[in-house]
Amino acid sequence: MPVNVLAALSLLIASAPTPTVRPWTPTPEMIAWAQHFVPASGSMRHRARALHQALVSRRGLGISQQTALSRTATEAFSVRQADCVGFAFLYLGLARALDLPAYFVLREDRRSAGRLLGARVVEAHLAVGLWDGSSELVVDHSGFHDHEDFLFIEDDEAEAILWSNRGVRSATEDDCRGAVANLRRALRLTRDPDIGRNLAVVSARCGF
Repeated sequence: MPVNVLAALSLLIASAPTPTVRPWTPTPEMIAWAQHFVPASGSMRHRARALHQALVSRRGLGISQQTALSRTATEAFSVRQADCVGFAFLYLGLARALDLPAYFVLREDRRSAGRLLGARVVEAHLAVGLWDGSSELVVDHSGFHDHEDFLFIEDDEAEAILWSNRGVRSATEDDCRGAVANLRRALRLTRDPDIGRNLAVVSARCGF
């Protein structure tokens, strides 16, 4: 793993807890639920797989995949449905609460970029990485994957994906105010040029 990723991960894990509620922040009830399924000790790999099994198994949460809406961790836990963003938020939030060294990773394919109502949409897949100093895992709803296909991203970038997705969805539903508000929220977290262009397109189309 590159040194800059290790340094960023160390800061994420070592930093003091913040009172700010993020889209992946679990409730105390969600944490207690996870603690029931995941052993308090053992290897990172064993505990990470136990958490995944608890989320996707019918004996656990039984969360199913859906692509209609990007949800927060608490929303995904409540309705037991999530796209890749919602699942990543849910897994990472619980993993960190269980002291697993979790961070966001992204696989992006700009070759598959398209347009929706004039806004640019890039095909990307958000997942969770785990690193214990000797081995790395990448996990999403379907299971564990080769980490070489994914790139580390900061927490703010991951959160921006949520608001960007919601902004594009609002635009397709002719919710101009919702689209602009969500895209602006995403742009405050990351200076992604695609989000900036989409905000301009939606603002112009809505007459803002």
